[in-house]
Amino acid sequence: SVQRVTLRAVCATTLMRCMMWFVLCSIRGVLSMSIVVRRVRQVNFRGKVRMMNRLLLELGEVSTSTETTILSAQDRRTQYVRKFIWREKIGESLRIGVVDHGNLDDCIAHLQNDGSLALATGEHTKVLLKKAQRPRLDLILALPPPLRLKRMLPIISMLGVDRLFLCGSKQSDKTYFGSILLRNLPRVGGIGRIADAQNSTGELRSLFIEGAEQSGFTAIPTLALCSNLRTALTSAKQQNTLQLAAHPDRGPNYSFDDGSSMPRPQSVNHFFDSSMNKVLLAVGPERGWHEPSEIQYFIEYGFHLVTLGPRTLRTDVALTSLLALVHDRLLFMQ
Repeated sequence: SVQRVTLRAVCATTLMRCMMWFVLCSIRGVLSMSIVVRRVRQVNFRGKVRMMNRLLLELGEVSTSTETTILSAQDRRTQYVRKFIWREKIGESLRIGVVDHGNLDDCIAHLQNDGSLALATGEHTKVLLKKAQRPRLDLILALPPPLRLKRMLPIISMLGVDRLFLCGSKQSDKTYFGSILLRNLPRVGGIGRIADAQNSTGELRSLFIEGAEQSGFTAIPTLALCSNLRTALTSAKQQNTLQLAAHPDRGPNYSFDDGSSMPRPQSVNHFFDSSMNKVLLAVGPERGWHEPSEIQYFIEYGFHLVTLGPRTLRTDVALTSLLALVHDRLLFMQ
């Protein structure tokens, strides 16, 4: 009987320990899961936030007949102002602008009782409706993968590009043209403002506006989708334009497989001339422009080859660096 009592006590103790261990593991699992969920929510929330240094309006939202523009409570811009600018304040002045038109640095605004945002443009409405000054830089970009293109478009708009030519290249994948982002854009040689395109181009326009909101400028790029590099070169050509094509430096006395020689690329600063009104920059795919055919196209059209040095850079890094360098030189020449 003593042994039975002892055995029951041991079993009861073991059972209690197992139950306690199970409860502790459950609590730990719940806490861990809540932390993960909280982090995921934070990441998702941050991903949806578009930082604005200027609130941009569409041209149709501003009229000379009314001196106040109303944005609904559900509007993305209204929600941004409520969450990140005013918080508990009841009134403030805002930097606003109209896409591809003018801007205003001290627009009087207030949140109304229904949650909508009222922007009092007043006598400055005519200023907002004036055409914006266009950037002095055009860009030919070999079509990158869709996800990378989606990340690059706001950067292109942010740094300032007048005309953007997305083109095919012998070193890029032709299936990129089938991207949902570009599906309804015709492959043409001319320029068409993306505001006039339909369906999927709404996302393109949104990405351009995102970059403009960050930069504080109102001009967004126009867009042309070209099947190949030669079509893009023909469409982009203008008078008094400095034409630069980015390509790696292969060293002195480099020649192609067919025996022809290639001019050695120089730094961006080497070619700038105050007589040039504009710059046309060409940036290739991840594997670079095809040698020798596409390089010979550039030489035929009067381009200079430029390089960022011996390092091998991703296309998005090279693009950002080149756009910044070109704009710095253009600013210096003013």
